[in-house]
Amino acid sequence: KGKIYLDKTLKLDLFKFYKKNRFAYDILYNISTNNPKECLNIIRKENQYFSSTINNRLVKYSTEMISYALLDNLNQVKKSYADMDKIKNDKTLIKGASPTFNWKEYECINEYASGNYKKAINLFKNVDTYSMDNREKSQHYYFYSLTLYKAGNNKEAKKMIEECLKVSNKSSFTKLSNKLLNEISK
Repeated sequence: KGKIYLDKTLKLDLFKFYKKNRFAYDILYNISTNNPKECLNIIRKENQYFSSTINNRLVKYSTEMISYALLDNLNQVKKSYADMDKIKNDKTLIKGASPTFNWKEYECINEYASGNYKKAINLFKNVDTYSMDNREKSQHYYFYSLTLYKAGNNKEAKKMIEECLKVSNKSSFTKLSNKLLNEISK
């Protein structure tokens, strides 16, 4: 439905603002529909935009992290996190960053990708999900449950999958969580 409404908005957009930034919507759409390869294609195609500001670079790196994690390319997850971490640790650069980036969440996913499941689990426990929207929450619960599963804690993984399914509606994380639940139940 969202894509239909955006197409209607684009037709009515006299100043072409939305058309210039459609790829931002397309990234969220493709993450929500489990099409991480298309997210990476958009980033490559719009590289100039994603390199233009600190926030755009952070969007690029965080999207790469999530996309590569969904593709199970854990080395690329760690590389994208390292790029984000350089910005986070540079006092000059970080001043220009939006406070909306969830650094703890990215650290959790990086620790998962590094195979440090115990550390990732402790970090996931401490992520504040209060201000997350449902897509962000479902992403959080999915990666949390996946980490628990990899650590051999199937009982807790099932609980996190249930949390994911409560908020994920029909997003890709619903399908991924159901697939993981089937794997755990074998």
